[in-house]
Amino acid sequence: MTRDGLEDQLLADVVAKERPDLEKLKADLTRQQNEFKITLKQLEDNLLARLSAAEGNFLGDYALVENLETTKRTAIEIEEKVKEAKVTEVKINDARELYRPASSRASLLYFILNDLNVIHPLYVFSLKVRHHLSVSVVLQVFHKANHVTMSRMPVALHLLYRPTGVVVTDVYELIGAGC
Repeated sequence: MTRDGLEDQLLADVVAKERPDLEKLKADLTRQQNEFKITLKQLEDNLLARLSAAEGNFLGDYALVENLETTKRTAIEIEEKVKEAKVTEVKINDARELYRPASSRASLLYFILNDLNVIHPLYVFSLKVRHHLSVSVVLQVFHKANHVTMSRMPVALHLLYRPTGVVVTDVYELIGAGC
């Protein structure tokens, strides 16, 4: 597991907790893109099967010509939808990037927790515990930061205003309390 890979995974987790609508839209968009690929593959396979089974003059086979036209029309529609989806995906990714600092910090905390067992074997955490700690610590710490003035700010902005030393102290207190 790399830090960047974990950061991307934690980004999805933080966004899912902070903006579930955004994460659902991204998942739907990914599913839609996969469905488009499957549809295009099926159309291509169907067309190739008809072409290989055709005998004589292709233009005389009206079913084949109609199938070709339908395939062409469907491919054009899918291409337009893919273009729209790419624009939407850019907007989603821009909104998700606001949470990148939080996921980056969570990834760092994860690897710090992972290395605590070097100090003492008591600090051996399962993968699930470290993951939960990383995400929950980031969310807890930044939501309680300056609660009066920043209570409506998303986690990403809390992260920008929260000093690193305070975050480390909060992690220490959480670990010391037995998670």
